[in-house]
Amino acid sequence: MEFDLSKLESLANIVQSNIIGYQLLSDSHSGGVFLIDFESHKQVVCKFDSNYDYEQERESAVSKLLESENYSLSFLSEKSLLEIPKTIVCSKNYLAMDYIKDYKLESRSKLAAYDISALHSQTHSSFGFSKNNFIGGIIQRNEFNSSWSNFYSEQRLLPVAELLLKKEIIGPVFFERLQSFCSSIGQYIPSNPKISLLHGDLWNGNILSAQSKKLYYIDPAPYYGHNEIEIAFLLMFQTFDQEFYSIYNSFHKLDNDFYSLRCPIYQIYPNLIHALLYEDSSYLYSVNKILKQLSF
Repeated sequence: MEFDLSKLESLANIVQSNIIGYQLLSDSHSGGVFLIDFESHKQVVCKFDSNYDYEQERESAVSKLLESENYSLSFLSEKSLLEIPKTIVCSKNYLAMDYIKDYKLESRSKLAAYDISALHSQTHSSFGFSKNNFIGGIIQRNEFNSSWSNFYSEQRLLPVAELLLKKEIIGPVFFERLQSFCSSIGQYIPSNPKISLLHGDLWNGNILSAQSKKLYYIDPAPYYGHNEIEIAFLLMFQTFDQEFYSIYNSFHKLDNDFYSLRCPIYQIYPNLIHALLYEDSSYLYSVNKILKQLSF
C-alpha cells in the first residue's frame, strides 16, 4: 500500500522537518498505518482511512473514523491513567501520533494488570458512551442504557448480526437463533453489574511496551460497560499470562460463572466482528457452540 507524500505537507510544517522516508506498519480493514521518518530523526505514526473518499467530501471534512479515534485517544488520556500516545494532528487526510516502539517487555502482564484494574475502577451512571465509535472500522453504537443486558444485546450483538445477514455470511435461521438468544439474554448476564470504563478493543496488538517500562494503549473504542467483557476479549486472544489474572482478580473478582458462562457469551461479540471483517463464517463456530449449549 502506498500514499501520496504531498498529503503530509502540513505534518512536515508542524514537525518543522522534512520527510525523508516511510514504511508500512500495518494495513488493516480500517486503513493503512505508516511510520514516517523525518530529517530531524523524529518518527511519527500516521493512520489513514482507506474507506474515506477524500475527493468527494468537502474540503474541510474529516474522516469520521479518524475523528472518532482522535476523540477516543484524547478521552482516555484525560479521563484515565492509561499512557496514550500523544496526538500531533488530526487532519482531513490522516491522524498523526507520536511513535512508540514496542520492546515486548516480559513484565507487561504485571504492568497491564494494574493499568486495566485502575481503568475498570472508573465508573459512570449508565452503560454506553457520549459518542458512537469504531471497532475494526465497524461502527459501534453507544447510546446510553440503564440495563447492561439490553445494551449488550441491542447495541453490540444484534447490529453486527444484521450486517452479517445483509452480507449473507449468516442465514436467516442463524440470525433468528441470535435474536432468540438476545430476547432471553437477561437470564445469562447481569442487567446491573458495576459499570466500568473500558478500552473497548483490548488485545495484544493494541498494547505497546515502551523502553521506559511503561505500557501504551492504542486503537481504543471506549465505552462504559461490564468489566468482564474486556477480560473475555483478553482471554479470547490469549493476550496475557496467568500473572495478569491473579493481580486483576485481587481488584475485580472473577468468579467461576464468568469462566464457564459469561466469558463465552461475551466472546460472541468479537467473533461476530471478525466474521464480518474477514467475511469468514469459521469465526461463527464458537458462537454456534455457546448457542447450542444454551438451547438456542
